[in-house]
Amino acid sequence: MISSSQNNPVPPILNFYTMLCTALVPILHISKPLLALYGGFRDTVPERLGVFSPALDSLEQKRAGRPLVWIHAVSVGEASVAGALMAEIKKRKPDALIALSTSTFTGRDYITRNLEPDALFFFPLDLPGVMHRLVAKLRPNCFLDIEVELWPNLFKALCDFNVPIALANGRISDRAASPPRAVKGLYRWLLSSFDALFMRSREDVERAVALGAPRERTHLAGNLKFAACGEPPDMGSRHETRKLLGVGNNGKLLVAGSTHPGEDEQLIESWLELKKKSGGLGEIHLVLAPRHLEQVDRIANLVRETGEKVELWTDISDRGHINPGVHAVVVNTIGELMRLYAAADLAFVGGSLIRRGGHNVLEPVAMGVPTLHGPSMDNFHDLKKVLGEADLIIEVENNEEFTLTAERVLKDVDLTEYRVRAKRLIDTQLQAADIIADWVASKLPSDKSVPLVSYRKSRTSKSLAEAILRPVYSAYAKVSHKRVGSYIKNAVKLDVPVISVGNIAIGGTAKTPTVKHIAANRVRHGFKPGIVLRGYKGSLERESSPPALVSDGDKIFLDWTEAGDEARLLAEILQEEHVPVAVGLDRIEASRMLITNLGVDLIILDDGFQFTGLKREFDLALIDALAPFGRADGGQGLLREPASALERADAILLTRSEAVPEIRIEEIKQNLFHSVRNLPPIFIARTVVRGVIDWKGDDLEPLELLKGLRVVGFAGIGNPSSFEKTIESLGCDLADLVSFADHHPYNSRDISRIDNHAGDAGAEILVTTMKDAVRLEGMGSKFKTPLYFVDIGLEIEHEQGFIDFMSGKVERG
Repeated sequence: MISSSQNNPVPPILNFYTMLCTALVPILHISKPLLALYGGFRDTVPERLGVFSPALDSLEQKRAGRPLVWIHAVSVGEASVAGALMAEIKKRKPDALIALSTSTFTGRDYITRNLEPDALFFFPLDLPGVMHRLVAKLRPNCFLDIEVELWPNLFKALCDFNVPIALANGRISDRAASPPRAVKGLYRWLLSSFDALFMRSREDVERAVALGAPRERTHLAGNLKFAACGEPPDMGSRHETRKLLGVGNNGKLLVAGSTHPGEDEQLIESWLELKKKSGGLGEIHLVLAPRHLEQVDRIANLVRETGEKVELWTDISDRGHINPGVHAVVVNTIGELMRLYAAADLAFVGGSLIRRGGHNVLEPVAMGVPTLHGPSMDNFHDLKKVLGEADLIIEVENNEEFTLTAERVLKDVDLTEYRVRAKRLIDTQLQAADIIADWVASKLPSDKSVPLVSYRKSRTSKSLAEAILRPVYSAYAKVSHKRVGSYIKNAVKLDVPVISVGNIAIGGTAKTPTVKHIAANRVRHGFKPGIVLRGYKGSLERESSPPALVSDGDKIFLDWTEAGDEARLLAEILQEEHVPVAVGLDRIEASRMLITNLGVDLIILDDGFQFTGLKREFDLALIDALAPFGRADGGQGLLREPASALERADAILLTRSEAVPEIRIEEIKQNLFHSVRNLPPIFIARTVVRGVIDWKGDDLEPLELLKGLRVVGFAGIGNPSSFEKTIESLGCDLADLVSFADHHPYNSRDISRIDNHAGDAGAEILVTTMKDAVRLEGMGSKFKTPLYFVDIGLEIEHEQGFIDFMSGKVERG
């Protein structure tokens, strides 16, 4: 990362900001007697001024060379997001230490109750000396800032120590989107200090870029709160909570969370009106959970003033039941709200009937509860938009409208159907934590203690290798692009049309399933296609070797060591369609051989995007949604050509779309729009698992065979993350994924090591790809653990439109 003292000069206003912060120091000391009245704030003053806590001192003893991630979570909402990130980071880097800082007592209490960081401390005052000492003491390998907490002196210290900085769950509020002119330079400097900004929504991406964030580092990742909300409890837990609150079979429970003064009065009034109108609804019960616990007594007194009985949640929990005749409860603890939401028939989220900007409406929705909110939702405009468009939340203007809407929802909404819709939406958003955790893992030192290359524990080493190789590949990509541009005008035109399938990134992009899909479709449309490959990694991949026939469509003549694993696999999987396959460095002569000897009337070039020798009627470029441009974060990775080369394509096919949320697809499209001047049409494809085949090559088995089984996967392919996602989608328990180099030639020692690893992990079966199955030919019987191959196909969205577009190009050609 470029430090702030280099190409990102510090704006002059930072000095003025620092002077203001410094002026607070004597004020804090003078105010200590008064601060003692505010929940023990006085006791935290030394820590906030950089006197380090025992937690940080003990962290040094734990370190022992282990990587450290520092996450800053201001309060409860950010802490819940941090919890989701911690879980995913630990999956990837079990040895990593995580230090959490927070600014509030409620944040500290939530973290103490629900999370287990290696260190927890109060965030100090943003002074240059304090922040410099803190960063020097922590020596983090990575810093994660949750939801745009911009602290200039902290960022300067992190930049000076070359600590990678990322924004997680980034949002830009309406107010922050239009800062005063005087601080615009500071905003631009702060946002350009980030190595990566993972934003909640497309609107947040554009707002961040407008404020100065580099577009190439600003990514649409989705909302981490979807990952933090957790799973709704089972019906038994819901029934238990309702019983504790005295809600009978015919009763209804209304839970209002994060309420503020001015709202509690309106909600109590509406509850009393609902009790009067409750014909057909049964008894209406009310739970009020104030945003700030100092409001508990005031709210309880408001209820008593109406003549209704009220109890505190802790009294009910301790006693094990609610007293007879009590239908109102005030929550006086932190961390219980999700449980109460899950037991409700209807929820309301506060801070929205008054001008406070609202609170997290996702929490009750995630628990499967129809949710109301007021008109003030500026702080959660992204959630309001997503959940509102899905008809999962309803806005009410005042308590009168609240009463009418609540009555209608309690009578008419089917809770089972609502929960299905809510879960479907949430499932599409859950990749945000994966995306950010992958980025974090790429910044941490590799774990060298793993004896076998486990993909889940070696992503960092791979990324370090990429970091070393990236300049080499970047230079190669530029040279390759110029070469293609200069030679393509001399390409040979065959007597039959040519379709090319290729990519610009190093690594797999689902070319083989795509080639098979197109070949099978052309056969159905009356063509006799033939496949031509270079024969990569096969013994025939020599300039002196003439083109060779791998298969005539019926009989296979070459094994994988001669033809290469991809050519051999295509020959096997296209036998049913009687499609011949040929390999040769001279792909022009290989194509002519198929045309002359076998009567082929269409050539399909596998991996032909950079091949300049043949003119093609349809040039299809593939981009893997899991690793666009060769990297999972969407940045420029190991490329054969720069992204601008996609201008040559007739169409782009975005593959593996099923493995990422829809918003990720939109981000990739947006990045392409900004990278490619004349962008060709983009089509979306997903890989589908057709079934599994055991090593003996028997018939396709249904996917139910793997459900619930503990599995170890292994693969020697260009993009192992795609296979990991595939295995996880099968409903099995994936213990680990062992990764080998692409096109790895397996031997007996490899088999023994995989088998031993499976035994250590308690795996019941092994699974691998069909491409690996080719390289394991004749060795299946050597495995002690049952071995299965996963058969993957391709589906294209709006397939007829894609076929018509391709056919039009081929016919015109």
